Amino acid sequence: MKDPSDTSVVKFLGIGNDQFANDVFESFDAISPFLSPGDSALATTNLTGWEILDLLNNQKDMLKNGDIFIFHYAGHGSFQGDMAPIDEADNDDGIIGLAQSNATDPRTSGGFIDPATDDEIAAIINMIPDSVGVLTIFDSCFAGEMIDGSKDINRGFVIGTSDKNNCAPRKSLFLPFWLNAFSPNGMGSVNADANNDTVLSLGELFEFLNDIDGMDNGIGGVAFAADFESSVSPEHLEYKVAHTPIPEPTSTISLLVLGILGASSTLLRKKKQHKSVSEITSDTLLKKSCG
Repeated sequence: MKDPSDTSVVKFLGIGNDQFANDVFESFDAISPFLSPGDSALATTNLTGWEILDLLNNQKDMLKNGDIFIFHYAGHGSFQGDMAPIDEADNDDGIIGLAQSNATDPRTSGGFIDPATDDEIAAIINMIPDSVGVLTIFDSCFAGEMIDGSKDINRGFVIGTSDKNNCAPRKSLFLPFWLNAFSPNGMGSVNADANNDTVLSLGELFEFLNDIDGMDNGIGGVAFAADFESSVSPEHLEYKVAHTPIPEPTSTISLLVLGILGASSTLLRKKKQHKSVSEITSDTLLKKSCG
């Protein structure tokens, strides 16, 4: 197990779009109290596809050997015709981004503002240094598109709340798993800490979240948890995500201790109003309704 005092850092990035924005603040709030000094967590909302890619790229450039990167996207997702590089067996690129109007559901009314494609996202995620542990979550419709092409994400752990052919539920299927992972287990740590040593590893966290794999999402889709990490970089399983002691007994003092732990990290909760940008062209409009 990695020593909690080592110099590696955890970088958590949550991006929530449209009516799903609050989900990333909840995931942010769950992990923040357990992060160590030097770790960072950022939750932000209503980014266009270009802005998502820009922020991902900036985060990638700050990662160093032994770090962990966790990316949680909660928002609309769809697909468009496969664009270069042509790599999709189903001839579709997955896309995520901001709806044309914050109050409009693009799944039924058609369109995103400047969407980010699965190939563009993968070009960043797959270029993260091999020594970095990676967990990406796509709580969005057609999330399976993110891993189904030869130029799509092919490293780290990837979780999605729907397959490539179906929608995701409006109420997050993923968030309860995440919140439960960081909830007290009654034995001095959190539920995802399998060996209860108060050091939550990347392997333990993914193993706990892996229960979502194959789950019926309630509207025709199937959630997935893909492991591109264990066979290639098994050492990443031991990377420390969080130091997770839960003071006993639970009391006001316990809550104060957790607050102190959280305050020691670099934590940012950032709300951003989307800017007026050019809308997408007709070939990027949705071809299927989640109605």
